[in-house]
Amino acid sequence: MRNLTLQCAAGTGVAVFLAIALGGCDSVARMGGAGADDFGAATETAAKAELPGLPRVDALPPVVPEAQGRAQVAEVTGPRKPHVAWALALPFSQSNIVRVIGGDGTVYVSGYDGLGAVRDGKLMWAFHAPDPRMTMADDGRIWFPSPGLDGYFCLNRAGQGGKLPGSIARPPEAADAPLAGCSGDGRAMRVQGRRGVGLDYACTRPGAKLGPDGMAYVGTEAPDVRAFTPDGTLVWKIATPCAAQKLLVGPGGRVIFACQDLSIHAIENGTLRWTKPGDGEMDLGNIIMPSASFVGLMDRQGTTYFFDRTADGSGHVHALSATGDMLWTLKSPGFSASSIGFDGQGRLYLTGMHGMGSILVCISD
Repeated sequence: MRNLTLQCAAGTGVAVFLAIALGGCDSVARMGGAGADDFGAATETAAKAELPGLPRVDALPPVVPEAQGRAQVAEVTGPRKPHVAWALALPFSQSNIVRVIGGDGTVYVSGYDGLGAVRDGKLMWAFHAPDPRMTMADDGRIWFPSPGLDGYFCLNRAGQGGKLPGSIARPPEAADAPLAGCSGDGRAMRVQGRRGVGLDYACTRPGAKLGPDGMAYVGTEAPDVRAFTPDGTLVWKIATPCAAQKLLVGPGGRVIFACQDLSIHAIENGTLRWTKPGDGEMDLGNIIMPSASFVGLMDRQGTTYFFDRTADGSGHVHALSATGDMLWTLKSPGFSASSIGFDGQGRLYLTGMHGMGSILVCISD
Protein backbone atom coordinates (compact mmCIF):
# COMPACT_ATOMS: atom_id res chain seq x y z
CA MET A 1 0.00 0.00 0.00
CA ARG A 2 1.33 3.40 -0.98
CA ASN A 3 0.45 6.85 0.24
CA LEU A 4 0.17 10.32 -1.28
CA THR A 5 3.66 11.61 -2.04
CA LEU A 6 3.96 15.41 -1.99
CA GLN A 7 7.12 17.11 -3.16
CA CYS A 8 8.48 20.19 -1.38
CA ALA A 9 8.37 23.19 -3.72
CA ALA A 10 9.80 25.65 -1.22
CA GLY A 11 11.51 25.79 2.13
CA THR A 12 14.78 24.19 1.05
CA GLY A 13 17.47 24.65 3.62
CA VAL A 14 15.04 23.90 6.43
CA ALA A 15 17.13 21.03 7.77
CA VAL A 16 16.97 20.60 11.52
CA PHE A 17 18.13 17.58 13.49
CA LEU A 18 16.04 16.54 16.46
CA ALA A 19 17.54 14.33 19.15
CA ILE A 20 15.10 13.81 22.00
CA ALA A 21 16.97 13.51 25.27
CA LEU A 22 14.70 10.95 26.81
CA GLY A 23 15.30 10.98 30.52
CA GLY A 24 11.78 10.96 31.92
CA CYS A 25 8.34 12.44 31.39
CA ASP A 26 9.62 16.03 31.51
CA SER A 27 12.59 15.58 29.19
CA VAL A 28 12.79 18.04 26.29
CA ALA A 29 14.95 18.45 23.20
CA ARG A 30 16.02 21.94 22.11
CA MET A 31 17.23 22.57 18.58
CA GLY A 32 20.88 23.28 17.96
CA GLY A 33 22.56 22.83 14.59
CA ALA A 34 21.41 20.99 11.48
CA GLY A 35 21.35 17.38 10.38
CA ALA A 36 20.08 15.04 7.69
CA ASP A 37 16.51 15.04 8.96
CA ASP A 38 14.15 17.94 9.53
CA PHE A 39 12.26 16.03 12.18
CA GLY A 40 14.71 13.47 13.50
CA ALA A 41 14.28 10.23 15.38
CA ALA A 42 14.34 9.43 19.07
CA THR A 43 16.69 6.61 19.98
CA GLU A 44 14.63 5.15 22.81
CA THR A 45 11.18 5.42 24.33
CA ALA A 46 10.33 7.68 27.22
CA ALA A 47 10.51 6.31 30.74
CA LYS A 48 6.93 5.87 31.91
CA ALA A 49 6.18 7.68 35.15
CA GLU A 50 3.54 6.48 37.61
CA LEU A 51 0.89 9.18 37.30
CA PRO A 52 -0.63 10.42 40.57
CA GLY A 53 -4.38 10.24 41.01
CA LEU A 54 -6.63 13.27 41.34
CA PRO A 55 -7.74 14.19 44.87
CA ARG A 56 -11.23 15.07 46.03
CA VAL A 57 -11.66 18.77 46.75
CA ASP A 58 -14.38 20.84 48.42
CA ALA A 59 -13.98 24.03 46.39
CA LEU A 60 -12.80 25.30 43.02
CA PRO A 61 -9.06 25.88 42.66
CA PRO A 62 -7.92 29.53 42.58
CA VAL A 63 -7.82 31.37 39.27
CA VAL A 64 -4.34 32.01 37.87
CA PRO A 65 -4.79 35.56 36.46
CA GLU A 66 -2.25 35.32 33.63
CA ALA A 67 -3.74 32.00 32.50
CA GLN A 68 -7.25 33.33 31.78
CA GLY A 69 -8.72 32.84 28.31
CA ARG A 70 -8.14 30.49 25.40
CA ALA A 71 -5.73 30.99 22.52
CA GLN A 72 -7.36 33.15 19.86
CA VAL A 73 -6.55 31.40 16.59
CA ALA A 74 -9.10 32.80 14.12
CA GLU A 75 -6.52 35.27 12.74
CA VAL A 76 -3.45 33.06 13.16
CA THR A 77 -0.95 32.50 10.36
CA GLY A 78 1.11 29.33 10.72
CA PRO A 79 4.89 28.90 10.31
CA ARG A 80 6.44 29.92 6.99
CA LYS A 81 10.11 29.14 7.79
CA PRO A 82 9.56 26.20 10.15
CA HIS A 83 11.87 24.45 12.54
CA VAL A 84 11.24 22.00 15.36
CA ALA A 85 11.50 24.25 18.43
CA TRP A 86 11.28 21.38 20.91
CA ALA A 87 9.94 17.88 21.44
CA LEU A 88 8.71 16.55 24.75
CA ALA A 89 8.28 12.95 25.87
CA LEU A 90 4.83 12.50 27.45
CA PRO A 91 3.96 10.00 30.21
CA PHE A 92 0.72 8.87 28.55
CA SER A 93 -0.35 5.88 26.53
CA GLN A 94 -1.60 6.16 22.97
CA SER A 95 -4.42 8.40 21.68
CA ASN A 96 -2.60 11.57 22.71
CA ILE A 97 -4.54 14.73 21.85
CA VAL A 98 -3.99 18.47 22.14
CA ARG A 99 -7.24 19.30 23.92
CA VAL A 100 -7.03 23.05 24.46
CA ILE A 101 -4.39 25.80 24.35
CA GLY A 102 -4.56 28.75 26.72
CA GLY A 103 -3.99 32.37 25.83
CA ASP A 104 -0.76 32.21 27.85
CA GLY A 105 0.59 29.44 25.60
CA THR A 106 -0.05 26.54 28.00
CA VAL A 107 -0.88 23.38 26.05
CA TYR A 108 -3.25 20.94 27.77
CA VAL A 109 -2.86 17.40 26.45
CA SER A 110 -4.42 14.05 27.24
CA GLY A 111 -3.80 10.41 26.51
CA TYR A 112 -5.79 7.25 27.05
CA ASP A 113 -4.76 7.17 30.71
CA GLY A 114 -4.07 10.75 31.79
CA LEU A 115 -3.80 14.47 31.19
CA GLY A 116 -1.20 17.15 31.66
CA ALA A 117 -0.11 20.75 31.06
CA VAL A 118 2.92 21.76 28.99
CA ARG A 119 4.47 25.20 28.72
CA ASP A 120 7.61 26.23 26.81
CA GLY A 121 8.56 22.60 26.35
CA LYS A 122 8.25 21.66 30.04
CA LEU A 123 5.73 19.29 31.56
CA MET A 124 4.22 21.33 34.41
CA TRP A 125 2.01 18.55 35.82
CA ALA A 126 0.29 15.30 34.87
CA PHE A 127 -2.41 13.16 36.49
CA HIS A 128 -3.99 9.78 35.96
CA ALA A 129 -7.53 10.01 34.55
CA PRO A 130 -9.02 7.59 32.01
CA ASP A 131 -9.80 9.31 28.70
CA PRO A 132 -10.34 12.89 29.99
CA ARG A 133 -12.16 15.27 27.60
CA MET A 134 -10.99 18.70 28.67
CA THR A 135 -12.62 22.08 28.10
CA MET A 136 -11.50 25.50 29.33
CA ALA A 137 -13.65 28.12 31.05
CA ASP A 138 -13.06 31.84 30.42
CA ASP A 139 -11.21 32.10 33.73
CA GLY A 140 -8.59 29.60 32.53
CA ARG A 141 -9.72 26.67 34.67
CA ILE A 142 -9.79 23.24 33.01
CA TRP A 143 -12.95 21.14 33.39
CA PHE A 144 -13.38 17.51 32.40
CA PRO A 145 -15.34 14.34 33.09
CA SER A 146 -13.52 11.04 33.24
CA PRO A 147 -15.63 8.00 32.30
CA GLY A 148 -13.68 5.72 34.63
CA LEU A 149 -13.76 8.06 37.64
CA ASP A 150 -17.43 9.19 37.70
CA GLY A 151 -17.83 12.91 38.23
CA TYR A 152 -16.45 16.27 37.15
CA PHE A 153 -12.98 17.57 37.80
CA CYS A 154 -11.48 21.03 37.73
CA LEU A 155 -7.81 22.07 37.64
CA ASN A 156 -6.00 25.37 37.21
CA ARG A 157 -2.75 25.98 35.35
CA ALA A 158 -0.74 25.09 38.45
CA GLY A 159 -2.43 21.67 38.66
CA GLN A 160 -4.42 22.60 41.77
CA GLY A 161 -7.91 21.14 42.12
CA GLY A 162 -9.43 17.69 41.69
CA LYS A 163 -12.79 15.95 41.84
CA LEU A 164 -15.55 18.39 42.78
CA PRO A 165 -18.65 17.75 44.87
CA GLY A 166 -21.85 17.48 42.89
CA SER A 167 -23.08 20.80 44.28
CA ILE A 168 -20.59 22.74 42.15
CA ALA A 169 -21.92 23.18 38.62
CA ARG A 170 -19.76 23.49 35.55
CA PRO A 171 -19.94 27.04 34.06
CA PRO A 172 -21.73 27.39 30.69
CA GLU A 173 -18.56 28.51 28.87
CA ALA A 174 -16.87 25.24 29.84
CA ALA A 175 -19.52 23.12 28.11
CA ASP A 176 -18.34 20.58 25.57
CA ALA A 177 -18.09 21.92 22.02
CA PRO A 178 -20.93 20.67 19.80
CA LEU A 179 -20.13 17.56 17.81
CA ALA A 180 -21.21 16.71 14.28
CA GLY A 181 -21.89 13.23 13.03
CA CYS A 182 -24.16 10.97 11.02
CA SER A 183 -26.88 8.54 11.97
CA GLY A 184 -26.20 4.81 12.10
CA ASP A 185 -27.58 4.23 8.60
CA GLY A 186 -25.84 7.34 7.32
CA ARG A 187 -29.07 8.90 6.03
CA ALA A 188 -29.10 11.85 8.43
CA MET A 189 -26.55 14.43 9.55
CA ARG A 190 -26.68 15.39 13.21
CA VAL A 191 -25.10 18.22 15.17
CA GLN A 192 -25.37 18.24 18.93
CA GLY A 193 -28.11 20.64 20.02
CA ARG A 194 -29.48 21.11 16.49
CA ARG A 195 -32.23 19.56 14.41
CA GLY A 196 -31.10 16.59 12.32
CA VAL A 197 -30.96 16.92 8.52
CA GLY A 198 -32.10 14.06 6.31
CA LEU A 199 -29.87 13.00 3.39
CA ASP A 200 -30.82 11.29 0.15
CA TYR A 201 -27.43 9.56 0.02
CA ALA A 202 -25.50 8.06 2.93
CA CYS A 203 -22.67 9.91 4.66
CA THR A 204 -19.18 8.89 3.69
CA ARG A 205 -16.57 7.58 6.13
CA PRO A 206 -15.52 10.92 7.76
CA GLY A 207 -19.09 11.80 8.73
CA ALA A 208 -19.93 15.45 9.34
CA LYS A 209 -17.52 18.22 10.36
CA LEU A 210 -18.12 21.63 11.92
CA GLY A 211 -16.36 24.70 10.58
CA PRO A 212 -15.12 27.62 12.72
CA ASP A 213 -18.13 29.64 11.54
CA GLY A 214 -20.62 27.05 12.80
CA MET A 215 -21.37 25.68 9.32
CA ALA A 216 -21.63 21.91 9.03
CA TYR A 217 -20.07 19.98 6.14
CA VAL A 218 -20.67 16.42 5.05
CA GLY A 219 -19.57 14.15 2.20
CA THR A 220 -22.09 11.70 0.75
CA GLU A 221 -22.01 8.63 -1.47
CA ALA A 222 -23.66 10.59 -4.33
CA PRO A 223 -20.72 11.46 -4.42
CA ASP A 224 -20.73 15.08 -3.30
CA VAL A 225 -19.86 17.46 -0.45
CA ARG A 226 -22.58 19.63 1.13
CA ALA A 227 -22.60 22.66 3.43
CA PHE A 228 -25.40 23.49 5.89
CA THR A 229 -26.14 26.51 8.06
CA PRO A 230 -26.61 26.01 11.82
CA ASP A 231 -30.38 25.79 11.28
CA GLY A 232 -29.98 22.97 8.73
CA THR A 233 -30.41 24.98 5.51
CA LEU A 234 -28.44 23.67 2.54
CA VAL A 235 -26.06 26.42 1.33
CA TRP A 236 -24.23 24.56 -1.41
CA LYS A 237 -23.69 21.10 -2.84
CA ILE A 238 -20.88 20.16 -5.19
CA ALA A 239 -20.38 16.91 -7.09
CA THR A 240 -16.99 15.32 -6.33
CA PRO A 241 -14.85 12.81 -8.24
CA CYS A 242 -15.05 10.36 -5.32
CA ALA A 243 -16.87 9.67 -2.10
CA ALA A 244 -14.73 11.64 0.36
CA GLN A 245 -12.67 9.42 2.68
CA LYS A 246 -11.12 12.27 4.70
CA LEU A 247 -12.62 15.72 5.34
CA LEU A 248 -11.02 18.85 6.79
CA VAL A 249 -12.74 22.23 7.14
CA GLY A 250 -11.31 25.68 7.83
CA PRO A 251 -12.13 29.40 7.77
CA GLY A 252 -13.63 31.15 4.75
CA GLY A 253 -15.78 28.21 3.66
CA ARG A 254 -12.72 26.14 2.73
CA VAL A 255 -12.92 22.35 2.66
CA ILE A 256 -10.18 19.79 1.91
CA PHE A 257 -11.14 16.21 1.11
CA ALA A 258 -9.18 13.09 0.17
CA CYS A 259 -10.24 10.22 -2.09
CA GLN A 260 -9.50 6.52 -1.79
CA ASP A 261 -6.64 6.95 -4.29
CA LEU A 262 -5.20 9.50 -1.81
CA SER A 263 -5.70 12.45 -4.13
CA ILE A 264 -6.44 15.71 -2.31
CA HIS A 265 -9.07 18.24 -3.45
CA ALA A 266 -9.91 21.78 -2.26
CA ILE A 267 -13.33 23.44 -2.23
CA GLU A 268 -13.97 27.10 -1.42
CA ASN A 269 -17.58 28.18 -0.85
CA GLY A 270 -18.94 25.44 -3.09
CA THR A 271 -16.39 25.75 -5.91
CA LEU A 272 -13.68 23.16 -6.59
CA ARG A 273 -10.39 25.11 -6.62
CA TRP A 274 -7.64 22.53 -7.17
CA THR A 275 -6.71 18.85 -7.09
CA LYS A 276 -3.47 17.08 -6.14
CA PRO A 277 -3.06 13.56 -7.56
CA GLY A 278 -2.38 10.68 -5.20
CA ASP A 279 -0.40 7.46 -5.30
CA GLY A 280 -1.90 4.18 -4.10
CA GLU A 281 -5.07 3.47 -2.16
CA MET A 282 -6.31 3.63 1.41
CA ASP A 283 -6.98 0.41 3.26
CA LEU A 284 -10.75 0.51 3.75
CA GLY A 285 -10.95 -2.71 5.74
CA ASN A 286 -11.52 -3.01 9.46
CA ILE A 287 -8.12 -1.49 10.23
CA ILE A 288 -7.13 1.93 8.91
CA MET A 289 -3.40 1.88 8.28
CA PRO A 290 -1.28 4.88 9.39
CA SER A 291 -0.76 5.81 5.75
CA ALA A 292 -4.47 6.56 5.49
CA SER A 293 -4.29 9.13 8.27
CA PHE A 294 -4.89 12.79 7.54
CA VAL A 295 -4.30 14.97 10.61
CA GLY A 296 -4.48 18.64 9.69
CA LEU A 297 -5.82 22.18 10.17
CA MET A 298 -5.96 25.50 8.28
CA ASP A 299 -4.82 29.02 9.14
CA ARG A 300 -6.60 32.27 8.27
CA GLN A 301 -4.93 32.44 4.85
CA GLY A 302 -6.18 28.99 3.91
CA THR A 303 -2.81 27.28 4.26
CA THR A 304 -3.33 23.65 5.26
CA TYR A 305 -0.86 22.06 7.68
CA PHE A 306 -1.09 18.30 7.75
CA PHE A 307 0.73 15.08 8.57
CA ASP A 308 0.92 12.04 6.34
CA ARG A 309 2.83 8.77 6.51
CA THR A 310 3.89 6.41 3.75
CA ALA A 311 3.71 2.62 3.86
CA ASP A 312 7.45 2.39 4.57
CA GLY A 313 6.99 4.40 7.78
CA SER A 314 8.31 7.72 6.46
CA GLY A 315 6.25 10.57 7.91
CA HIS A 316 6.04 14.20 6.84
CA VAL A 317 4.50 17.45 8.06
CA HIS A 318 3.45 19.61 5.12
CA ALA A 319 2.23 23.16 4.53
CA LEU A 320 0.00 23.47 1.45
CA SER A 321 -1.09 26.95 0.30
CA ALA A 322 -4.68 27.97 -0.43
CA THR A 323 -3.85 27.64 -4.14
CA GLY A 324 -2.47 24.10 -3.76
CA ASP A 325 1.25 24.92 -3.82
CA MET A 326 3.56 23.07 -1.44
CA LEU A 327 5.21 25.64 0.83
CA TRP A 328 7.37 23.34 2.95
CA THR A 329 7.83 19.80 4.19
CA LEU A 330 9.48 18.51 7.36
CA LYS A 331 10.50 14.88 7.65
CA SER A 332 9.19 12.97 10.67
CA PRO A 333 10.61 9.43 10.49
CA GLY A 334 9.11 6.94 12.90
CA PHE A 335 6.42 9.38 14.05
CA SER A 336 2.65 8.98 13.70
CA ALA A 337 0.54 12.05 14.50
CA SER A 338 -2.78 11.90 16.36
CA SER A 339 -3.65 15.61 16.69
CA ILE A 340 -2.51 19.07 15.66
CA GLY A 341 -3.27 22.56 17.01
CA PHE A 342 -2.29 26.25 16.88
CA ASP A 343 -1.46 28.59 19.72
CA GLY A 344 -2.17 32.33 19.57
CA GLN A 345 1.23 33.00 17.98
CA GLY A 346 0.73 30.56 15.11
CA ARG A 347 3.02 27.85 16.46
CA LEU A 348 2.04 24.28 15.57
CA TYR A 349 1.74 21.54 18.17
CA LEU A 350 1.53 17.87 17.18
CA THR A 351 0.95 14.92 19.47
CA GLY A 352 1.60 11.35 18.47
CA MET A 353 3.65 8.23 18.91
CA HIS A 354 7.33 7.75 18.21
CA GLY A 355 8.00 4.05 18.52
CA MET A 356 6.28 3.07 21.77
CA GLY A 357 6.58 6.54 23.31
CA SER A 358 4.19 9.50 23.29
CA ILE A 359 5.56 12.90 22.31
CA LEU A 360 4.45 16.51 21.87
CA VAL A 361 6.29 18.52 19.20
CA CYS A 362 6.33 22.31 18.71
CA ILE A 363 7.02 23.69 15.21
CA SER A 364 7.70 27.41 14.97
CA ASP A 365 9.21 30.05 12.66
